[in-house]
Amino acid sequence: MKKFLKFGAALTALVLGLACFVACSNDDGGDSRSVVAEYQEQNYEPYLYIFYSDGTYEYKEYQQLTEKGKYTGTPTKRGPVTMQREYFLDEVSGKLIPDAKNYRITIDKNDDGDLCFEDDNENSFFLN
Repeated sequence: MKKFLKFGAALTALVLGLACFVACSNDDGGDSRSVVAEYQEQNYEPYLYIFYSDGTYEYKEYQQLTEKGKYTGTPTKRGPVTMQREYFLDEVSGKLIPDAKNYRITIDKNDDGDLCFEDDNENSFFLN
């Protein structure tokens, strides 16, 4: 009988340990990506590119998400970064709609050694 009680106690401890492990895991739909780099428009306008560790990016204007997609390259070093836009803000509906546009930015350093790039509209963005 003592062996059965010890087995029951061990099994209970194992079940409780597994329950705590499952409760602490990040598989509950939480956002596990982290910010790799943020680039703000040169004139400190509220235009912001945010690059995430999972290879996705977001572009915000006045804190409103206006574009998002995937990127390849390293946004924290000099060189090309290819942007693959998947969603774009439809100004009529005010919602993100599917879109497919590829474009390239080139991360460079200015005379002060700051990382920066220009977008299609010749706006200059600097690493925050």
